[in-house]
Amino acid sequence: MKHNFWLVLVMAALLAGCGDSNVGQNPPGGNPPPGGGDATASPAESAGASKSFDESASKVMLSLPGELAGFLRNLNAPVNIDLGRMLGLPGSGAASAALVDAPGGGVSVQATETRLTRGSWDCTSGSCVRTDSDDYLVRWRTTQGQTAELLLDWNGSTSGTASATVLGHYSASNEALYEAPTKLIGYIKVNNVVVASLNRSTVFPDSRCVTGRKVLDMPDQMKIAAFLDKAGAGRLIEVKNLEWNIGSNLTTRGDLVARGGGETVNLTWDVTTGGTVVRARCGNFASILATNMRALASLGNLKKTFALSFEATEFRRDPLHIAFSKGSVQFDGKTAEFKGVLDDANRNCILGENLTLSFAGAQSNLEQYLIEHHAAKPCTR
Repeated sequence: MKHNFWLVLVMAALLAGCGDSNVGQNPPGGNPPPGGGDATASPAESAGASKSFDESASKVMLSLPGELAGFLRNLNAPVNIDLGRMLGLPGSGAASAALVDAPGGGVSVQATETRLTRGSWDCTSGSCVRTDSDDYLVRWRTTQGQTAELLLDWNGSTSGTASATVLGHYSASNEALYEAPTKLIGYIKVNNVVVASLNRSTVFPDSRCVTGRKVLDMPDQMKIAAFLDKAGAGRLIEVKNLEWNIGSNLTTRGDLVARGGGETVNLTWDVTTGGTVVRARCGNFASILATNMRALASLGNLKKTFALSFEATEFRRDPLHIAFSKGSVQFDGKTAEFKGVLDDANRNCILGENLTLSFAGAQSNLEQYLIEHHAAKPCTR
């Protein structure tokens, strides 16, 4: 896995600037992000620091799938568990309804409405005995003979005031309706010790096609905290905070930590985008007409911490085109700066020929920097 450090910059921009774009003048929120001034880091220093993060991130990303698979294998649960959705990880369908099977299979279906599975199943004796419950609770024995328990509290009543579920449809169809939680509390316990936890609240947009229903699409608001522990390996993943809010501006914040392969990497971000959220016919998300963006991010491993800040004024996704009016990366008390357009205009599969990097007494573009210092190889089309 190469160039993870620079991929974070692309990810942060796309996270809040997806869709077609306009060009704006001033970033939202007043004062610009910290940074600026003369660059003090050399290209070699910058490359050495970013390689340190890349190596750590690669080890974590390569080892995590095996760690998660081993976690599930040792649990030996009588139901399928989607850990990505359980932890609310980006890209795992965290904003949509979290559906699980009843032991033995199936969810309750009434006409065109699919309801969340409810009930309490005790499977510790080998067969599963069900009792009524407003939540979803399953108990069983792990491969080591320990007692395990999975709880999904669909209305969050176990953590205070309950929040009613909603019925809505996915963007692809408004014929079938699905029940979705607006406040979901979940955990997995092994021998009464919590090894996975989820606390998620969501505000879905109103449907324009089905009166009184929601669109189970990109939410107007979402907030998640979650973690996953593994015996002998410690905390594998921690979502300390993940937020999304669509208001007069679009804001997203996050604080994630992942461990694996003897390494730890962390990423925090705070991105504010000025512009308009475009919703399609039924109210589902279509794109963002972004006029400007301001972003602060921090990423690091156990050796290095980087502070990334930038302002951007143009966004296009296909082909990728992000114009940065100013940006800086700070590490070890030193600074490198960047400005220009992040794209692949020459179509050689290396981003950045139009993004200028400023170092101590030198300038380069991102493409050349990646070729010289990160062994990036052009492709042929």
